[in-house]
Amino acid sequence: MTLDQILNNLEDQIYGLGRSFFPADPAIQMQEQIDQLSEDLQQRNLQLSQNEEAIRELKERLAQIETQAALHASRVETYMHVNDRGNAWQHALELDQLRYNIEQDRTRLTHLEIARRRQYNHIRQLERSLATLQEKFYT
Repeated sequence: MTLDQILNNLEDQIYGLGRSFFPADPAIQMQEQIDQLSEDLQQRNLQLSQNEEAIRELKERLAQIETQAALHASRVETYMHVNDRGNAWQHALELDQLRYNIEQDRTRLTHLEIARRRQYNHIRQLERSLATLQEKFYT
């Protein structure tokens, strides 16, 4: 634990102790909740954006690998047709590795898309909570 973390932790404890002796105004507490929800929402939106970028990059990678796999499959057939077993074998091995990579990337893509849906649902929940709290605060 760094000195900065220790000081932040100590500061939080002192702040919490002070709040127990001097309870805050309900309006101040509500504003703090609004601020905290706003920060959480901003952080979740950033995470969602990063996840969407990772999904986009992975989809591009998958498209490239699938194109390479189709090319290798064609080459295997061509080399088998001209009875060049050495090159056919080499391309078949590369094709096998590409297919394995495709399978791994599709699994990862599925996990990222599930995470994206969960992040999206959590953001919607935070937005509803924030809107409810703001409505109470400003009315």
